[in-house]
Amino acid sequence: MKASVFAIFFAFAAAPVFLTCTNEIVDMWWGAAPESQDELLELSMPIGSFTGYKVTTGTNKQVLDRNKSIGFDAPMSERVNAVSVWSDSGDIYFEYLFPAPKKDNQKPKELTVSFEACSEFNGSYKNDYLSDITIRINGIQCAIWNCPGDLGERAGKITPPPAWLGAQPSTRYGMLAKLNVSQTGTTLAVTKDGVQSSPAKVSNVTIDDLNLDDSYLSLKISVEPDAVNKGGINLFGSGFGDYPQDILLSIQY
Repeated sequence: MKASVFAIFFAFAAAPVFLTCTNEIVDMWWGAAPESQDELLELSMPIGSFTGYKVTTGTNKQVLDRNKSIGFDAPMSERVNAVSVWSDSGDIYFEYLFPAPKKDNQKPKELTVSFEACSEFNGSYKNDYLSDITIRINGIQCAIWNCPGDLGERAGKITPPPAWLGAQPSTRYGMLAKLNVSQTGTTLAVTKDGVQSSPAKVSNVTIDDLNLDDSYLSLKISVEPDAVNKGGINLFGSGFGDYPQDILLSIQY
């Protein structure tokens, strides 16, 4: 695996400490088990830092930073700056590898993943354009999110917008999907226009099913080839859309 940049937060009772590290430094941080049962570990993954992807040849697809197109096969050092990753393909995935905490004497109680996303319509945008977005952790299917559309009828809340966006009709913001895996199952809550839905149980997958003993945790966001609604994916980074974040992963002990 190539060295890439991760933003790491250590959250205790007080404000979190923010670090930017390479994979090698991250591995050093994970060497010791958490000292408290109430410790929360949080990581932020830039949306361009995918370690694997699949997009269908000939479909509309882009990886863009705030100023220009980067490309799917650009070096990680360039993709780490991406604020927008999208494809209208019906057979697509983006996979991200997070350093996984060592269990040792502590057992995770719950895991939460959140990211901003919407469908991707091959055109400008289309608010009523369904896409069945599958979320997998360590190869385990945790949820299928029936994303309602490709959103662009208003400007995103993050300003200024990227230089390439212009005034033409286009995708401009997404919804914040928040997946929680605990000892009782998996729930999904979605925030749109600042209003969060009540968490709904979407599967019986528990945190014990996720095999968190491995060195890295895999997060795969996809539209499967057999999905009913093959409406593509837009992923938003911290510099585009409504929510100033990349992909956030937290584990509670």
